[in-house]
Amino acid sequence: MQRHTVGGNAPAFELRQACNGMLCGMELSCHYLGPRRQTGDPGHRRGQLRRAAGGTRPERAPTAPSILGNASTAVVLSARDGFACLLAIGSDSLPELEEMYREGTPLLPPDCTVGRPAEVGARLARYARSHPDRAARARTLLEEARTSLAGRTLEEAGVPPGKVTRATHVVSGGERYLQAVLQPIGIDPCLGMLDFGRNVGHHLGVSDHVPLSTTFWRPAGSTGETMA
Repeated sequence: MQRHTVGGNAPAFELRQACNGMLCGMELSCHYLGPRRQTGDPGHRRGQLRRAAGGTRPERAPTAPSILGNASTAVVLSARDGFACLLAIGSDSLPELEEMYREGTPLLPPDCTVGRPAEVGARLARYARSHPDRAARARTLLEEARTSLAGRTLEEAGVPPGKVTRATHVVSGGERYLQAVLQPIGIDPCLGMLDFGRNVGHHLGVSDHVPLSTTFWRPAGSTGETMA
């Protein structure tokens, strides 16, 4: 991709983290750019970083009726000023839930290397039937971790929940999903992006950051316009 687009010899990395890949890449990019902005490094290569992503999932069975396809997006992050300012970004992990996603299938070799469909929805259903108590606990852990992460990131950004004017999210969710995600954070579910999401869909995570999920922007020239 680098060879056929921007060229040059800037460091290039490939990340494969499914639905979180693009946001993970953005978070790593911030750690790369941040120290150089603080030290005033004038170098072009160090002053700007371009991120792009593409996705397809022919080996994955969807969890609900879906139209499978390819998609790609790009984001430019820079240590210089731009039309918007990224105030904070964060992520978290729940390694104790890894087996729920895998549901007894071998960790190695990976599914796609041996022609084994992932069938994520079927695996989650089997896990819930086999371990109902664990499944219920997993949902609680996920909700608690998600709310805690959002609170910490909002605090880092210096933005109270009541000051958020728009909230982005996984665009395959519905109104019930928005209530479950945004209300515990203290954000009005009406500030969600359902109308936008209906025309875009969930392209393996390459669309959920348009605008960017779990990040905070303040458009240049505006007052008090903040997105979560």
